[in-house]
Amino acid sequence: MPTVTFGLMAIVQLVSICQKNVVMDDDTARKLRELRVLYLNYMHKVERLYLDIRDNNLDTDTIKSRFFEIRDTVYPIEELKDSLNIKKLKKPNLNGQYEMEVRLSRKYGTEVVTMNPYCNKWSSRVANRISQVLRKLKLKNS
Repeated sequence: MPTVTFGLMAIVQLVSICQKNVVMDDDTARKLRELRVLYLNYMHKVERLYLDIRDNNLDTDTIKSRFFEIRDTVYPIEELKDSLNIKKLKKPNLNGQYEMEVRLSRKYGTEVVTMNPYCNKWSSRVANRISQVLRKLKLKNS
């Protein structure tokens, strides 16, 4: 009988430990919502600065001062993110970096420099398919 009781207690303790890792508490959920709002506000400011630069509404000194004002708002975001212990995920980060490099290479005509083998295999297959579709479209429009 004591063996069953101790076994049951061990199972209950293991479940409670696992629950802390799986189930989010209210404080963490509140901090995640706050982090999302801070990121949205930050990106909104960056986007507004970009649009003003693109429309030639600002001089160089104003651009620099606004950029560094926006940059100073990053510190609370980083502190909140660090307090949540958000792990970096290697594969999504590599995929995001590769997608950014592909877009920049299309815009500026440079070579994609990422050494991510997964993305490079995927991109060559997709690039071949895109070129086939474009050739078909050119033939239809001719």
